[in-house]
Amino acid sequence: MITENRTPAPVIARNWLKLGITPLPLPPARKAAVIPWKDLIITENNIEDNFTPDANVAVRLGDGLVDIDLDCDEAVALGQFLFTDANWTFGRDDKTRHIMIRCRNITPFKIQWPRSIKTAQDKKFIVELLGDGNYVVGPGSIHEGTAQPITWYKKPDKPALGLSPKELTRRINRLAGAAILVRSWSDYEGGRHFVIRDLSGACIHAGWSEFEIHQHIGAILHCVNDPEIRDRKKAVDDTLTKAAAGEAITGFNSLAEYLAPDVADALKTLWGLSMDVMDTHTIGGTPITAAAPAVSEWPELLPFDDSIQVAEHAFPVDGLGPIMAAAVRDGIAVQLVPEALAAQ
Repeated sequence: MITENRTPAPVIARNWLKLGITPLPLPPARKAAVIPWKDLIITENNIEDNFTPDANVAVRLGDGLVDIDLDCDEAVALGQFLFTDANWTFGRDDKTRHIMIRCRNITPFKIQWPRSIKTAQDKKFIVELLGDGNYVVGPGSIHEGTAQPITWYKKPDKPALGLSPKELTRRINRLAGAAILVRSWSDYEGGRHFVIRDLSGACIHAGWSEFEIHQHIGAILHCVNDPEIRDRKKAVDDTLTKAAAGEAITGFNSLAEYLAPDVADALKTLWGLSMDVMDTHTIGGTPITAAAPAVSEWPELLPFDDSIQVAEHAFPVDGLGPIMAAAVRDGIAVQLVPEALAAQ
């Protein structure tokens, strides 16, 4: 039976075929396929044979079509700020939970929560990239766990956003890192100004642009509803200003002091941050960010030339005054040491 105002599954399936994407039949309000689906061929001629009107409709991924599955509340909240350019998005309960992207030659992957901030209620992952060998339950279907309708938020009226594997991986990693900071934000009470300052510096050292720093830190602050957002923004702006002026700025070394070790490790990996000591300098007035130069091998040591004579000069004991001079001479006589050593 079709729920009120729900588009029949065969119609949904035909719409996917028009986009050059293979739809897959699922039982009503279910997400698990009950028939072999990887090699299933769906055409205009056999849609009615495979899709009952009330069936759920999945989409076979691969061949350049991937899906970002925002698997937690933090990722869902951040997605609206960090993937504003995506134009195929859908979800349920008025929240975008899936973002479809065109990207070839990328292997699906999943990002887990650090153990220290994972809760018993959590799913295992922060975010998943689904692709070859996966399918996703699409709009027009019913979500199995909540019975809520799955809805388009940005319909496929134009081609899906296309990204390179490197760019897509980088953006997903950064979203996951931001989700970790949102989840652990309460742990930084009393030190949040310094966390934002050091986070900004770490991103500068890692080569982030000013726009990227403002975008990600702004998204984090919005999602945690930080009450001192003006102070946080000033911390970011002050750090950027100092870096542009060629002044030394703090970075990941300082930031890591505020983070749980596994959170620090995760953020280091996901955001491409470094524990290396890096300072901002200038060359000809142009700011640069540079690590300390590598130490080359030491040159071969040469022996002293015995022919070189060093002139000897007596320590000026008399210059110490009569009392100190007498004390030094007594020390020389008792300890049998040179004047300069006795004078210390």
